[in-house]
Amino acid sequence: MNIVFFSHTGNMGGAERSLLDLLSSVRKNHHVHVIIPHKGPFEESLDKINIPHTIINYSWWTSTDNTQSNNYSESFGNILKSMTEIQSLTPDIIITNTAVIPWGAIVAKLLNIPHIWNVREFVQKDHQLIPEISFKGLAQFIYEFSDEIFFVSDSVKKEFEKYIPKDKSHVIYSNIKIDPKLANLPIISPFKNKDSFKVTIAASIAPNKDQETAIKAINYLINENYNVELLIIGTQNKGSQYFKEILQLIHQNNSHKIHLRKYRQNPYPYFKLSDAILVCSKSEALSRTIIEAGLLKTPVVVSNRGGNIEIITHQQNGLVYEYGNYQDLAKQIIYYIENKETKNRIIQSNYLSVTTKFSKSKIYESTIPKIISQIKLKDPIPYLASFYQKIFVDTSAIIKENNHLKQENQTIKKSFLFQLWPIYKYFKKLFIK
Repeated sequence: MNIVFFSHTGNMGGAERSLLDLLSSVRKNHHVHVIIPHKGPFEESLDKINIPHTIINYSWWTSTDNTQSNNYSESFGNILKSMTEIQSLTPDIIITNTAVIPWGAIVAKLLNIPHIWNVREFVQKDHQLIPEISFKGLAQFIYEFSDEIFFVSDSVKKEFEKYIPKDKSHVIYSNIKIDPKLANLPIISPFKNKDSFKVTIAASIAPNKDQETAIKAINYLINENYNVELLIIGTQNKGSQYFKEILQLIHQNNSHKIHLRKYRQNPYPYFKLSDAILVCSKSEALSRTIIEAGLLKTPVVVSNRGGNIEIITHQQNGLVYEYGNYQDLAKQIIYYIENKETKNRIIQSNYLSVTTKFSKSKIYESTIPKIISQIKLKDPIPYLASFYQKIFVDTSAIIKENNHLKQENQTIKKSFLFQLWPIYKYFKKLFIK
């Protein structure tokens, strides 16, 4: 089976890393091809494992500011210009990775082939992204334009099912693996005291990741005479107000024991140096960090929000604190410091949990192919791609193509062609301004 994946970026974040894991599993039994919107480290990673890909410039249909202009018309045009190339891949199914782009779903509709939507985020609650058509509209669009929907966690599934039926929904947890070579690469330790209790938080420096509570908890512990250090790793937007506030908070307190580092594509050696990993997010769909820490046998402390509590049960395979409560977070860190035997039991329990739930190849090698095999494949119409391409690029082609396609008329009527114009008008009304 030929499967074409649409990625929302060419960068290398959690969604792209999870997509790489998915591609590595699915390619064992299927031909895969990835479409990405721009060059970047994700493209380089695809090259390293010899996965073919195509670049088509397209935008998201969400933004951090609903007054922000998006190039939907240009994106739609770029997609249509590439229709013949996409159809030449002879895709049987298209899979869209993340909820922030509609293009894979639209291409699948235009080519009359099945579409799976892999929803990996809450959209608004976790990334503060504002959908162009409202969250309810986005959820309904995903439902109408998908044959099946994969949700990354039960928490995300429940959020979307407030607005859509449940009949297409599946929870498919990420298949996460760690290359031992990456975890064992030598690094210079950012920690200054070899005897300190070393704590790390690895996430983009943004309000929803709540580094502020982590810093306050560490300052509280230091003032209580605990020998602790904090490492903050993450993408830095130095112009943002939150980043400035974090810098100020560090400099005003125990800056010699709080270490700030830029984003690392390979954070694993830092995790192995740490005595605990923090996940302080306001609303995490499903944290790769928790799973990766579990695989590396580093204990975690997580906020009681979102997908965190799907993975961690308090004092069984990790510790849970009340979101935003720095004293409660400090209390959980103290628990690890003062209960070494229990800490070791928690580490082993989390390792067993994540290797069973998130790292077994059966997740993708049986569950996903089984669902894919149950999808009724459609009969693509060979002339549709070229017709779509011309009909929007050159209006004079409409008459020519209509004449050319008269013999195909009955076949096309049974396909998706006669739904093309209503969908285009609907899409134009929503996006093209």
